[in-house]
Amino acid sequence: ATVLMICALSLRKTGGGVSGIDKVSFIILSLTILPLTVYLVTYYQWFGQGHSLKEFWWLQKDMYAFLQSVNLSDFTDMSKLNASKAYLWFIFPLIKGFKDLTLPQSVIIIPFICNPLVWLLTLPSIGYVMYKSMTERSRPLFIIAGAFFIQYVPLLFVNRPVFIHSAMSVLPFSLIAVAYTLVQLFDSPKKAVFLKSYLLL
Repeated sequence: ATVLMICALSLRKTGGGVSGIDKVSFIILSLTILPLTVYLVTYYQWFGQGHSLKEFWWLQKDMYAFLQSVNLSDFTDMSKLNASKAYLWFIFPLIKGFKDLTLPQSVIIIPFICNPLVWLLTLPSIGYVMYKSMTERSRPLFIIAGAFFIQYVPLLFVNRPVFIHSAMSVLPFSLIAVAYTLVQLFDSPKKAVFLKSYLLL
């Protein structure tokens, strides 16, 4: 989806003798035939056992139905710790603690996010980048914010348990947004008070 958005923004530039139709055709093929082929190739050994495309279709339906029916009780106790709803990812620092039954006097602490200050700045930074993209009409900033939302919003509507590793798809855009926001705050003495207040908090 991110690549599609970037390609759509670049369609106006048709230099080098490449027409708009050629670009559109290339984009459609790249985002349909190519990923479908790669996905089928990953099942090479499965097809090698004699399974057909019809069986492949039923396999995909069964896999989808299974994923929609799972809940936290289907996973190990350790896995349950990093499962949550996607809308909670950037609100909590995601540091969990639990008692180890083999060591009654101890508590094990697991930091899924090692730097809560950066992690918790994600949503404010994305909002700031979106605001700057509109006020300054900046295409690069729009791409960063748009790419984040394109990857993140679908995850908000997933019914099954979502584990923290799923956040990897949005981290590149969120970290760029956080870095941009911090640079903006450092460069402006008037805005530096916000940064100092956040660090103090």
